[in-house]
This record gives sequence, C-alpha cells and structure tokens, in this order.
Amino acid sequence: FDLTVASPGQVEPVFSADTKSGLIESSAWSERRSWLPGIVFLSGLVVGVVYCVLLRLCLVYYVSRHRVPVGSEILEIFDRAMQRLGYSGSCRVWVSSGTLGPFAFGLFRPTVMVPVQMMDAFSREESELVFAHEIAHLRNQDTFWHPLINLVTLIFWWHPAVWWGRWHLLHAGEFAADARVVNAALNPVSLAECLIKFGHRVWAR
Repeated sequence: FDLTVASPGQVEPVFSADTKSGLIESSAWSERRSWLPGIVFLSGLVVGVVYCVLLRLCLVYYVSRHRVPVGSEILEIFDRAMQRLGYSGSCRVWVSSGTLGPFAFGLFRPTVMVPVQMMDAFSREESELVFAHEIAHLRNQDTFWHPLINLVTLIFWWHPAVWWGRWHLLHAGEFAADARVVNAALNPVSLAECLIKFGHRVWAR
C-alpha cells in the first residue's frame, strides 16, 4: 500500500485494489473457519443420532421377526431367578428364534430376551444363571443408566475421555451384575461357561 499525507502530521494508508481484495478474502476465510468447529460437532451429532435410531429400529425388527412363544418351563425358571435376585418389579421374558442375546432392555417395560437355542442347550440351573444375570442388570437400573451414558457420549462424542469413561462404566455394570449373582448364591463362573458353550454352538452352526 501507499502512504499519503492527509494533513500535516497525519499519515493515512492508501491500499491498492489487489491489497483490498486480499484483505476481504482473508476476512471471509476467517469467518468461515470460525464455523468449522460447529459444523464438525453437528455432523458428529447427526451421525450419532442416526446410528441410535437405526440401532433401535434393528432391535424392533429383530424382536418382531424372531420372537416366539414362551413355554411354561422357561417362565418357571425365570420366576425362580427373579425370586433369587429379589426382583419384585414387573418384567417380561421373551424368547427369540435368532442367536442374538441374552440381553435386557426397556426403561418403562423391562424385558429379558434370550435365544431359544440357548434354552435348549442349557440345563435348568444354567438357564437360571443366564436369567439371573439379566435380572441383575434390571435391579441395577442399567436400562436407565446405559441410555444416559449413550446420551452423554452422543453430546460429547469428540472428547476421548468420554469414550474411555463409557467403556469403563459399561464394564463396571457387567461386574456389578455378576456381584449380584454372587450375592444370590449363584456362580458367575458357571454363567461364563454357559455363554462360552453357547458361543461355540452358534459358531459351529
């Protein structure tokens, strides 16, 4: 740019056309760059929301496609496991023809779902262990805490400490469920052996 004297003792810069154009472009880029963090955050948030919605839809589809009637023997084993764990709330037990599970879900209508192949492969005692572990998750309010953990992870997805904390909290929930099984005079080691046996059976198929 050039320097011209506007009045005695005062110097005023006079920018050329090219310099003015460069300053305008630099200012526009700085303004766009200030939006980048927000765009990245919203993009990750949208991806997380879409993933959660798809996961929920997959669960609904799986249940509607693979749910089969529950036999009286399974209901009897399930009721006994509820008594052993001291769970007095309402809870449904569903059986699926697929291999997904066992798992507990439902914040307002707690439900335990197990594969029918697992029930066929296990003895009554082993089936009771499986039910007891899932009922322990319900007693620990994991159907409330897990969605809350996922919500926090969804909002702060960009922070590595959140993912680290999520991993540890979910594993702590598994240990807490095993602890309840132990307190109910049931053996979590036998539960692990049951799951391994079922995994081998599914893999062999």
